[in-house]
Amino acid sequence: MLKIQPSTLYSVVSDTTSIRLSESYYRYDNVEEIHITFDTDMYMYCVIARVNVLGKLSQCRLWIDEEGNVDSYQCHRLFETKQRDSSIVSYERDCPWCNEESACGDIGAVLLKLAALPDETIPFHYISEKRLSQEEKEKRRQEEYRKQQRNRMLAFGKTMLREQKRAYENKIVSLTQHQQYELQPELAYDHVDEKLYVSFRIGAQKKYVLKDIETFLERIENHIHYKYGKQLEFVHCMEAFDERSRKQISLLKQWCEERQQATWNIMDIIMAIHVLHVHLLCQKMK
Repeated sequence: MLKIQPSTLYSVVSDTTSIRLSESYYRYDNVEEIHITFDTDMYMYCVIARVNVLGKLSQCRLWIDEEGNVDSYQCHRLFETKQRDSSIVSYERDCPWCNEESACGDIGAVLLKLAALPDETIPFHYISEKRLSQEEKEKRRQEEYRKQQRNRMLAFGKTMLREQKRAYENKIVSLTQHQQYELQPELAYDHVDEKLYVSFRIGAQKKYVLKDIETFLERIENHIHYKYGKQLEFVHCMEAFDERSRKQISLLKQWCEERQQATWNIMDIIMAIHVLHVHLLCQKMK
């Protein structure tokens, strides 16, 4: 059994400031962990302890003989630093207040704690109530985080299911609707810029200005139900448009795909629509 007397503190810690700190650290339960083993080769008790003072960690190591006399001691300050890649690197430094003349306050606090511990069989491990409380808080925090993660995943899954259901319902509606809509191109000439512009209107009897071609094509691709105004709302799909409009939509899809490669310009699309209209008109005349 390892038994330390409280007076051992004063034979190891001679610096008055370190003695005062030892008593303070012990009183505020800053010694978080102690692990004691017996080295049969050296006939010494090996004590490894962890001290936490306001978040500043240190590891103390003491070798104590069977009579309870401290043979040697070490204290290292523990540090962590965050790297640029967000990884954590741990390192340690010798405690500047721990030397041959006097041990530091951390070592002193460990000695006082050893003196207060009940007789236990070796090996022995001690964890302070404060540390257990912190670990319990951390455990609860991690459980709460995992719970929030699960809830977020469930909410995301429900949202995906709703979207898939809505897309399926819209597709069914699109297959059963009989009204066909028209995509009507309009050419305009800007006398200031001296440029031709093309725009589109969409609808049946009443037509609405189509503000964004790419968004319009996405609605068709995903069978989205969209409302343009009081008199026009429907599920977008190719089947919802008349033959001429479907050809124009195919042309617009090609234009959007190739525009990113800068192979089409506005005059290309204007000429293509014009040729398409002439072709369809000739078919009707036949």
